Amino acid sequence: MKKLLRWIAVAGVVSLSLSMALGETHRSHPSYGRALAELRYARAHVSLHAPGVPPDENELEAIQEIDKAMQDVKDASEDDGKNLADHPLIEASWGRVERLQRALALLDQAHGNIELRQQDSFLKGLKANSANQHVAKAREAIERAMHASRQSSRTHQ
Repeated sequence: MKKLLRWIAVAGVVSLSLSMALGETHRSHPSYGRALAELRYARAHVSLHAPGVPPDENELEAIQEIDKAMQDVKDASEDDGKNLADHPLIEASWGRVERLQRALALLDQAHGNIELRQQDSFLKGLKANSANQHVAKAREAIERAMHASRQSSRTHQ
């Protein structure tokens, strides 16, 4: 009888520990939350344009890649429920190149935060890897947009 009670107690402790461990994997990790915030802010920098100045094809591509990266991060964690407009203010005096440079820095920060949790589990690692591939594609598109913007400003001088 004592052995049976011990086994029941051990099974209960193991069950409780397992449920706590599984519950932890379903909660969002702070680094994923930071990555989502940085991705939203980077997207806002790329999306903001002067009145009458449409985004170029590279900026549109960057926005699409950032959106895909955000979806992968949400799939690997919990969606924080915040909309795209939930980000710090953007410096109004910055020109296109300065905003794009800031977007690159934010993408680098998001990449680092995604990397922090990539080893969380195999599935989450795959989603994090996919998110970082989208971040890399967004970076490339932003760099092309910056180059085009610089070329355009030289032409108009």
